[in-house]
Amino acid sequence: MPDIHPTAIVADTVTIGEGTTVLPYTIIEGNTVIGRNCTIGPHAAIGGPPQHRNSPIDDGWVVIGDDCVLREQTTVNRATKPGRDNATAVGDRCYLMTSVHLGHDTKLGADITLANQVMIAGHAAIGDGTFFGGGTGIHQYSRVGRLCMIHGNEGLSLDVPPFALVQHTCVRGPNVIGLRRNGFSSETRQAIARAYQTLRRVPVMSKALAQLECVDVPEVREIVEFYRASKRGVTTARRKRV
Repeated sequence: MPDIHPTAIVADTVTIGEGTTVLPYTIIEGNTVIGRNCTIGPHAAIGGPPQHRNSPIDDGWVVIGDDCVLREQTTVNRATKPGRDNATAVGDRCYLMTSVHLGHDTKLGADITLANQVMIAGHAAIGDGTFFGGGTGIHQYSRVGRLCMIHGNEGLSLDVPPFALVQHTCVRGPNVIGLRRNGFSSETRQAIARAYQTLRRVPVMSKALAQLECVDVPEVREIVEFYRASKRGVTTARRKRV
């Protein structure tokens, strides 16, 4: 059974998994599903209506996975479309620190860490294992690939490619620490580093991607496919001054 503090308000439409703790003064409403062994709150607001000028629907969903931590004053807004498949979603083992905001229809993968006051706008999608420094804001509909490291106080309006280290709105290179911690081999890390060097040095993006398509490394192909699929444009690699 979940452990729900007497001061918390939980609607009868909410499902909470075994072993989850809901801390004081938290509000959970709407069609919200929270997995097992999570910690929610205090003063969190989960499943509230979208912050949208149009009249929000009542049957949007929020789905939160297992082993997640949503710290004090975190807000997660429900989706603007009906059905669980369209839910604002948080994957397993995510850690959301103080005052994080997840806008409507956002999708978080697994093992994501969002430091204090990170703001994820509506319809954004964040890949597995990514870390956001405090105070970072992400534009609506943006995508962030997996295992990225985003420095604090960034304001990003473009997509961020997989395995990237981002500072001052530029890709500085690969997220070496994250790759090492997640067991990537030295050869793979070097291939990813060379890929970002190519993206930095070749002045025409289409030519850079054409070169990288010849590299037989799955992670490099993942970077190329991410660029190819982008609709907003991709955060650029920092170029050296001549």
